[in-house]
Amino acid sequence: MPSKKHEADKEEISGWILFFFISCVVFSFWCLNIGLLSDLDPDVRGTYGDMFGPVNAMFSGLAFAGVIIAILLQSRELKAQQRELRLTTEALREQREEFVEQNKTLKQQRFENTFFQMLSMLNEITENISVASSNGRLTLTSRSAFKRLLWVHKDISDGMIKAGSDPASFDVSLDAYQKLYLDYQGELAHYFRVLLGVVKFVDRSKIGNLKQKKIYIDMLIDQLSNQEQRLLFYHGLTAYGAGEYKALIEKYQMLRSVPLKDGTRFSEAARRYKVSAFGKKYPDD
Repeated sequence: MPSKKHEADKEEISGWILFFFISCVVFSFWCLNIGLLSDLDPDVRGTYGDMFGPVNAMFSGLAFAGVIIAILLQSRELKAQQRELRLTTEALREQREEFVEQNKTLKQQRFENTFFQMLSMLNEITENISVASSNGRLTLTSRSAFKRLLWVHKDISDGMIKAGSDPASFDVSLDAYQKLYLDYQGELAHYFRVLLGVVKFVDRSKIGNLKQKKIYIDMLIDQLSNQEQRLLFYHGLTAYGAGEYKALIEKYQMLRSVPLKDGTRFSEAARRYKVSAFGKKYPDD
């Protein structure tokens, strides 16, 4: 099947052949006229020349036809240019769409590179957290340090209950956590700042909708131990974690797998969060 360019070239050649043929006919008649008139008397030439009036009209018509042919050729050439312009426009649109897609992919790659670097930083901070053991002879690090921090939290809470605090009130656990946070602020403050930084980075990114962002938050939560999730539960209800931190916990269901003990005070504490923090329902429902 011939291409459009081949067809256009064929039409242009046909036009030039027609133009050349008409020119040859006109030139032949002109030469014939000169040859015939050269052998006649001047008076006869005038009479003879009048005979060619219709021929002159014919040549005028041919000249007009030539103009029409030129216009048609120009019209064909213009249509060919329009086709080329249309093809060029379509090619540019495809290139633009491809560029947009490539740009989107690059943004996604940059986001993921940054996200996993921040996740690696959080894991490094977690590994470097160190807490002295109960007898003070050992230094516990990483996940073992978080286990030790929860035991310290329990000791503080038990001490408050012995001092007269209501054991059924969650305020005892919350006050105990705030004291724990102050005592171990050097370890916990940096850890929670970086943890919040990762969540904020995902939340403020333009990688997609909420469902897509939750995929990355789920990756983050999966990195946390049970002890870290318990501390996150307490942290979001204190002055150190209230506001933006608590709102992000609720937005991304960051407590849906947090291990909570049964009891009235923990049920009360859970309801200080919106139900969205735990998914579709509270842990004790």
